[in-house]
Amino acid sequence: MTDVSALVRVRAQLHTPDRGDAVHDGDTYWFLLDLGVNGFREGAQVQDVRLRDYSARELRQGAELDAQGNVIRVAGREAQRIAERLLTGAKEIVVQPTTRDKYGRSVGFVWIDGQSLGEALLAEKAVVHGSFMGVDW
Repeated sequence: MTDVSALVRVRAQLHTPDRGDAVHDGDTYWFLLDLGVNGFREGAQVQDVRLRDYSARELRQGAELDAQGNVIRVAGREAQRIAERLLTGAKEIVVQPTTRDKYGRSVGFVWIDGQSLGEALLAEKAVVHGSFMGVDW
């Protein structure tokens, strides 16, 4: 199996695992990676990827509000829906894995149609900048 942390950038497409959704939550997704060998045909590598440098609320968490009641981050389910809309609407997805977390997931950057997915999610208040437990950058 190829070590995805050593890859520079690869084309990807959403992949629905046997159990679960292709978009697990606002900042974690399942992708089929085109490793340049056989495109997206059988044998391509499936990876769950945690978006690096951005954090969404957990699925069961409500919106995060500031002291005045303004939304900092939308609720977890809403963040999941926003990420799913952005990813399923993309013509091209590119993933750059950078490391793995303590759960074995790839952690990296994702681009949709040449734009940072993290920045697109940030604009819709689906995520905030920041790391999360489980990764030592």
